[in-house]
Amino acid sequence: MTRLLLISDSSTEESAERAARLTSLIRNMFAKQGEISRSASAVEIFSRQLDGEGEALSVSSLVDIAREALQDAEKSHTPIVIPALFPTAASWQKALTPFLQLQPPLSISLVAPLQGCVFLVDRERRRSSGGLPRDLEGFSVALRLMILVTRLLEEVSPEQLTDDQVEALYLYYPQAVQLTNDKLNIDSANALWIDSTEEVVQEMSDTVARAQKLIRSWLLDERSNDTSGTKPTLVSCWLSQLSNIQGTSAQSFNLARTFTTVMTEASDLKGASRYIATWESSLRAIRTSPDVMKSAALLAVCRETMAITPLGKRLCNEFVADATEIDFNDPNNSKSPELHTGSKH
Repeated sequence: MTRLLLISDSSTEESAERAARLTSLIRNMFAKQGEISRSASAVEIFSRQLDGEGEALSVSSLVDIAREALQDAEKSHTPIVIPALFPTAASWQKALTPFLQLQPPLSISLVAPLQGCVFLVDRERRRSSGGLPRDLEGFSVALRLMILVTRLLEEVSPEQLTDDQVEALYLYYPQAVQLTNDKLNIDSANALWIDSTEEVVQEMSDTVARAQKLIRSWLLDERSNDTSGTKPTLVSCWLSQLSNIQGTSAQSFNLARTFTTVMTEASDLKGASRYIATWESSLRAIRTSPDVMKSAALLAVCRETMAITPLGKRLCNEFVADATEIDFNDPNNSKSPELHTGSKH
């Protein structure tokens, strides 16, 4: 079945038509055997495709298979099919790690959050992402997962997935969207896809726009305020990631960037003050922390709140004191007026 689907994506029109007819015939045979048999076939195909095993089918073919499986699952009342169509944490990690570990080009500082931090990333020899499995369009597994999940989330909601899958979705999906957006802004940023034709760029732009809309909808969901840990939410996932931003590796830089993007939008929608208590110990430790990526991400997210809270004002005074050797706490020092912070203009 996978071979036929692959041939049906061929640029050779005659071969593609024959394969499509034969595929349709086989699908009809499965349909006569019942929805459960066809769903089982779809699950088997997805289990290999999501892990990048075997010859890669086009994303459009996978979306068609998934939609048929979802329809059959609804008719046969087998909701267990839905989680089988989505990546596990291991699938996400396997697909994204080669790109997240790739040293970013310095030009990414022009468009990415935490612009200056790119110059602090370990400047080891830039590794190539060549040799990774791709489909006939030159799309990497990481890109195919991002597109596929974006399309599927128009049919189902995260609540229909397992808790582990939801947590993996919230952690890795925004990072995949970030990498795709990097490629759109600076073509040399990564090799998620090979040829940036006008058609491909338009498709990726549309997909990123859909993905960003999805992420925003998760943040707007009232349940996103629940950080008790009973159910994974986008906010709870990224609040827990702060402690994982360590060192100056490319992976740490990318994690810090996505943390900044997600939590800045969450703060804009809900107010950063609701998260300050969670970050207070980390904010207090910024002056002596060796984790510059983590510190930069925190300051970027809290920049507005820092100007109006007592903790923020005290930190700003301490930063200036460190730079100027002025003791702002010494009442006998005539050079130590209180630092007044202003909001962003």
